[in-house]
Amino acid sequence: MGRIRVASLSQLDALVGEHVTGDEPEVAWQDSYGLFRFTSRDEAEEAISNSYYRLFRPDLDWDTATVEEVRLFPQYSSDLMAAWEVVERLGSESRQTEIRRQGDFWRAAFSGTEAFAATPAMAICLAALRARGIDPIFCDALLDEDVPSRVDSGQESETVDIL
Repeated sequence: MGRIRVASLSQLDALVGEHVTGDEPEVAWQDSYGLFRFTSRDEAEEAISNSYYRLFRPDLDWDTATVEEVRLFPQYSSDLMAAWEVVERLGSESRQTEIRRQGDFWRAAFSGTEAFAATPAMAICLAALRARGIDPIFCDALLDEDVPSRVDSGQESETVDIL
């Protein structure tokens, strides 16, 4: 699959869910402003046409608002408990699994593919995706470009720090 551009942590979580854990996402519906989530499309459509609902943000043009489906995966990249599910699934398949602190960063590796990140959950997600042949490339808004120069791993590794 190769390199994939990622613009948000929720996109990264979706990649992990789809390609590493195989989890089914929770499906919800939200207004196009992303203010509220609902369990059904009908409920969302009813809400955005409701005058009381519109009072929450009277500054918005509710007549042009639409309803969008959202797919919600566990927050693997920011929740260590969710990331540990990734370790349990991928760890059973790999010859070697390693997660450790290295200086100010965390290193995760599955069968030779590794990643460095500011948090263990992020390092786990990046290494797991790389083990599946997916290399996430972060948009500038998520990437701290000064990080690679601060890590001395002794090996050539890409370092990612999420703000």
